Amino acid sequence: MGIGIWQLILVILILSIYPLLVIIFERTENTIPRKDFGAWLCGLVVVSQVGNIMEELANDITIAMYSSIFCSVIFIFFFYRRLVWRARDAGASKIFVYLACIPLINLFIWIYLGFRKSALPVSETGEN
Repeated sequence: MGIGIWQLILVILILSIYPLLVIIFERTENTIPRKDFGAWLCGLVVVSQVGNIMEELANDITIAMYSSIFCSVIFIFFFYRRLVWRARDAGASKIFVYLACIPLINLFIWIYLGFRKSALPVSETGEN
């Protein structure tokens, strides 16, 4: 028992439209400095590797698949919010983050935002 074609189409739609909705409705003025953004990206790599190990250890492929989809939906929400925050801190617009929804282009955007200095003025405490 696997996943049917209509279920697959639904999952693809959710995982492709959901990031756009997160970006559109992110209206806070939060920012995240590049050091914290880099640490957050490293944490995501570790979490994804733990998820891969858990999928391999699962006896039932259907359970592993649905748990992976569930974790992806949660991951997407937090990831794209942080991406909008980092773009705002780097002085880029939300249009730049919309481009991050395109596969392969997103890697270049992550690297760019990871190395781009903050465009916001330094606060009195010396932190961004």
